[in-house]
Amino acid sequence: MKRKMIAATVAVFFIVGAVAGCSNNSGSRRDKDDEEEEEEEDESVLDVEDYFSCSFDGYDGYGSIVFDVDYASMIDDFEALESMTEGRLAQKITPVYDGEGTLSNGDIVTVSWVLDVDSIDDLEIEADDIEVTVSGLEEIPEFDPFDYLEVTFEGQDPNGYANLQTLEGSPIDGINYTASSTSYLSNGDVITVTASIDEQTCLDNGYILVTNEKEYTVEGLTEYVTSMDQLTDEVISEMQDEALDEYMAAITSWENVEELESTEFVGYYFLSAKDSDTWYDHNYVYIIINAEADNPCEYVDYYYWVRFSNVTVDADGNCSVDLNYTTLPYGSCWFGDCSGAAFTTEEVDGQYYWYVGYRELDDLYSNDIQPNLADYNVYDNIEED
Repeated sequence: MKRKMIAATVAVFFIVGAVAGCSNNSGSRRDKDDEEEEEEEDESVLDVEDYFSCSFDGYDGYGSIVFDVDYASMIDDFEALESMTEGRLAQKITPVYDGEGTLSNGDIVTVSWVLDVDSIDDLEIEADDIEVTVSGLEEIPEFDPFDYLEVTFEGQDPNGYANLQTLEGSPIDGINYTASSTSYLSNGDVITVTASIDEQTCLDNGYILVTNEKEYTVEGLTEYVTSMDQLTDEVISEMQDEALDEYMAAITSWENVEELESTEFVGYYFLSAKDSDTWYDHNYVYIIINAEADNPCEYVDYYYWVRFSNVTVDADGNCSVDLNYTTLPYGSCWFGDCSGAAFTTEEVDGQYYWYVGYRELDDLYSNDIQPNLADYNVYDNIEED
């Protein structure tokens, strides 16, 4: 008789994975050839355990049991079953597993039987419970969706923004990422990124989900300088060079009899906004120049400033400033009357000369630095003789 195998399967949970054989704790399925040699065997008693085997499918912790009952051999071995088809016999002798949850290696599974054999004559059926130990299930691999996401931060604190870039190579397609916030970010802010995948989807694809949410701390945004310690020698040197160029351009209106004798940098004032969210400039650097000039009336020693705004520092400590955005002091004199940051020389033979700046550094401070104290913290490294 041509034999055909039908497997009756009960899967409490199924994911694609490795299949492992099952171990029968009460004894493995007996070899049929050996049984045929046992002449004492009572051919009117069918022990279903002799025709039962099983395997385990899935992964450790997420496994299921797969039953395999050799109904074809039952029919061949017992005359009382010759009129049965394998499918019909499977309905009359059915293995079941009443456990809950999914299986892990080492679990003990009890298999029982559901019998409907009243219509089968001249055959005694033994169907004791069978205990099998789960084994051979492989560890399920983990899947972290954030291994396939690159989050970067750009821009200026506190107006930075986040970029979310999906990377190639993910074994699970179609994942989208959303962030709790992507704009108006400051260094130190924490954003939460959510991946559009759940645990069941991962299991269906043969993975266990590590997490579908991850926090990222904003870093690397360029910041406005808030202390003198952040100002680098390089950016100070750049501002000094530009300040001197601005000063030299400002004195091109001097008369031929006026002569610049010397210039010297005496330091700078640094002003940092008290309100970090200010809509105005976040900081100022006043480069202070001590200039000496000669003219027919008197030798002049005075102070001049060039102001730079919004100096920034990046994550590596490098500073930058827009050298094209400067402010110069303003003043004028008319017939000896001066306004703003201006003063005149002594009058000699009805002649005098006037200059933009201050004869005394204290006057520079009180007129152009001190008025900012309400909104800015003021620091300096002025070196006076």
